[in-house]
Amino acid sequence: MKRTLAVILSVVMVVSLAACGQSSAPASVAPAASAAPASSAAKQSYNYTWGACSSSSGYYALNVAVSDVINKNVDNVSVTVMETGGGAENLKFIGEGQVQFGQTSVPDIYLASKGIGAFEGTAPNENVRLMLSLLPNVYYFVVSTDSGINSISDLQGKKFSPGNTNSSSERLAYAILGALGVEPDWYYASTSEAVDAMKNRRIDGYMKSASTKAIDSSIADVKTSVDVKILSFTKEEIEKILAAYPYYAFQDVDASIFGQEGTITSMTSFYSYGISKDVPEDVAYNVVKALCENQTYLEDAYAGLKGFDPAEITATNTSGYIHPGVIKYLKEKGYTIKDEQIPPEMK
Repeated sequence: MKRTLAVILSVVMVVSLAACGQSSAPASVAPAASAAPASSAAKQSYNYTWGACSSSSGYYALNVAVSDVINKNVDNVSVTVMETGGGAENLKFIGEGQVQFGQTSVPDIYLASKGIGAFEGTAPNENVRLMLSLLPNVYYFVVSTDSGINSISDLQGKKFSPGNTNSSSERLAYAILGALGVEPDWYYASTSEAVDAMKNRRIDGYMKSASTKAIDSSIADVKTSVDVKILSFTKEEIEKILAAYPYYAFQDVDASIFGQEGTITSMTSFYSYGISKDVPEDVAYNVVKALCENQTYLEDAYAGLKGFDPAEITATNTSGYIHPGVIKYLKEKGYTIKDEQIPPEMK
């Protein structure tokens, strides 16, 4: 009997000890559990989409190189490149929250934010900010030499592609040719479709934005099948356009990059990257820092970038609101930010 009682007491003690161990466990693990959210917040990951352009454009490879730099050099940030119609569509996507970064141009960021110029009739895009302007961007009017087109006015009634649908090029073509009273027989197409149409002689010309220092891959592709020339604007034509759109600019380009003599005068802007204002300041800072510190890698992807300082261009030659994280980086580099570049969230 005593032996049985001893066994029972032993079992009760084991059960009691186990129960005590279970009741005390929460106290020992609670600090670790409560610390987890703070650790997760400190290492928050961001998965973003980058709006690029047509894959047949020379700029597409640059967009891919940019994403490579970010993914390899910015902790906890992953960027996926998406092929799009180009600058104007990317601005729309940033405004809608579909992408967080995107290829575009200045002054298009400014014009889109105000709903004016080529963006007249659209609601002001209050979500977009300028992240970085990399290089001068010229809009080239490319025509076949056997088309009989020798001037901008000769485009009247000719089969002409204004650029990707919803692109900045398309909007710009409508605006500046409209200011001159020139109306081509518009051929709506992507860059790759326009290239094919040029090579098959279904259209007379198309417009393509590109660097001032290197021929765009799409134009080089057309030249493998068709002799082309790049049109220039006359002084009188420029005066008419600037009377309607005083915020646009023109510049001369050495025509030798296209195998022509002399210079080409055409509309210019700055090839730029837009960013959503909702991207955290520290993320924008780290992204632009990585891009500026890895420019050689970007130049290998797009030779037209060589010789330009994106930080300097962004701070001194652009209009529109700059993202706060970018402003932080530019100030660290010693640049003064103009009042009109400071966004409302910093005032």
